[in-house]
Amino acid sequence: MSPQNMIAQVLAGGGDYDLLWSLIGAVRNGFPVENLRPLLVSENPRITATAAYLAYELGSDMRPVLDDLVPLADHPGAQWRSDIIIAMTDCVGPDNLDALSRIMLAFDDPEPFVHRAAMNFVIGAESLTLVHAVGEAAARFPGSPFETILSMLLGKRTRLDTRSLRMTDARLKQFIDHDEPVVRRFGVGLAARPTYVVDIGRLEIARGCRDEEGLRVIDFTMHRPRAELARLEYQKSGSQRGERWRTRQRSRDSQG
Repeated sequence: MSPQNMIAQVLAGGGDYDLLWSLIGAVRNGFPVENLRPLLVSENPRITATAAYLAYELGSDMRPVLDDLVPLADHPGAQWRSDIIIAMTDCVGPDNLDALSRIMLAFDDPEPFVHRAAMNFVIGAESLTLVHAVGEAAARFPGSPFETILSMLLGKRTRLDTRSLRMTDARLKQFIDHDEPVVRRFGVGLAARPTYVVDIGRLEIARGCRDEEGLRVIDFTMHRPRAELARLEYQKSGSQRGERWRTRQRSRDSQG
């Protein structure tokens, strides 16, 4: 069956797991991802749920249709909203302001399940991309917790830049102890961002987040850390040396 026929079958309400994986394989082998647009813009929630799943599996391959993913982040199903946030995370750069601001809204999703996708965005985003996400969300949603996050990252600075993401234990604790859940969840993401040293002390600070999905993210980070170097080092805050765990895998491998 041709990829176009597969799409037609999904639009007609059909298609099983094997068909979807055949369609995913076709895109990975060069079938233009733009041809999935009829699934992405459908008004049928069942079809857009399928589109969200395809986006999740295809990840960065969805970059040419990123703008079509943004509305799907409002899908009625929490699983599919999460899938779209994850897919957008794989696609966004500093200039994709609509997508970045919509990803940030996932921190305040009514379903905790979606919060994990938002925290993982903070963990994995390039510094400049994260800076733009915070700035754009604060500008678009005045009076929201995103303005609070912006203010906390700025501190005494007059301009938000990548240096604003540098965390001391004291700064991190301000996020984790904040009254606003969105701010605490953002702090969990900051605590788990890739660094040269996987700081157990900061992860323990983040355990005070009072957030179920935040605790899951911390536990996951403890067992499958992300680091900027091939060598990962666990170290308690303030210690000269810590218990080390070395691996030859690159940082992306440590996520998988």
